[in-house]
Amino acid sequence: MKTRNLSRGLLLAILALFILNTIPNLEYAKGTNQPLAAFTYNPCVACAAPGDVVFFNANTSSSMTGPIVSYTWNFGDGSPIVKTNSSYQTHDFLTALPGKWQVTLRVQDINGLTDTISQLVLFNVAPNFTIQPAKPEAGLPVTFNASTTRIYQNTTATQPRFLWTFGDGLNGTGAIILHKYQAPELYRVALSVVTSQGSPAISEILIVRPAPQGSQQIQVSFESINITIFANVIANTTTHIITGTVSVVAANTTTETTIFTRTFNLTINAGPDNGPRRFLVAITSTSPVIAASCTVDPTTIQISCFASRDPDVRGNGTVDIVDVGMGMYGYGAALGSAHYNPAVDLDGNGVIDIIDLGIMTADYAAPIY
Repeated sequence: MKTRNLSRGLLLAILALFILNTIPNLEYAKGTNQPLAAFTYNPCVACAAPGDVVFFNANTSSSMTGPIVSYTWNFGDGSPIVKTNSSYQTHDFLTALPGKWQVTLRVQDINGLTDTISQLVLFNVAPNFTIQPAKPEAGLPVTFNASTTRIYQNTTATQPRFLWTFGDGLNGTGAIILHKYQAPELYRVALSVVTSQGSPAISEILIVRPAPQGSQQIQVSFESINITIFANVIANTTTHIITGTVSVVAANTTTETTIFTRTFNLTINAGPDNGPRRFLVAITSTSPVIAASCTVDPTTIQISCFASRDPDVRGNGTVDIVDVGMGMYGYGAALGSAHYNPAVDLDGNGVIDIIDLGIMTADYAAPIY
């Protein structure tokens, strides 16, 4: 009996393992069962038309339970309601005044579930924003940038204000703003542009993916700049290649203002010895330029970093013999002396010393992002 039970348990374990490896992995662990409606608009101020032509785009509207099959538009100008299976719609507001309309979109998915959103459309304002990265992962920073918003016929010197809702219960302000989502899900991101003419809005649905295993967060500080590095890397010890994604956010520790953001793909050859390898990230918005110098251990897949002034003193994209030569030339020079170069004083202690030369040597020929 025990042997039979053991064999049965082993069979069930093998079957479970087979199922886990053959059923497609759901990319999003959780999400609303309801569809989410969203749309952007773009006024055609150059169109030679009798009214105001506006292009509408609802292609980010999404549903976790099936595709969106219909889009129903109420343009708020008394024109007939339009129902279509296309996410793109062009409408001519024949009554040019007052130049603003409350536009309502209702979407329906293949299961009959619906969602509705209503946003103010202002012909003289073209709200716009970008999302970087476009497919973010939970726990990693996302940059929302509305600096490409256009305002036509602005009769006041008052600058517009940008109000954000991120769909997770949190809000923000500013033309460029960072936000982190804690869970994988669908989120409706909405931007309202507050102007003297009104506060038009646009929205998009953002899909946040689960954070992959092995995500790391490293923080280093230097000269009142706090640098946060979010990384997910893997190492293939057979091909000797380290690959991954790295996001870097730098903020002023006094004002808490974000001064630099960047996300890039990392590829480093670990060499036949699979030894630790370095890479640098230059924070180009500081003067002198600050760099985060990071070491990846292919064996443990761990990253460690420190910050200093950029050892690529010449700024030609690599730490080379000329940079080291500049360090040697200024060696021993202190703040105030003729040979002192602050860009070569990498640790910022007021003297070009052995520590500065050591940093240059350690980062010699390392890739710079």
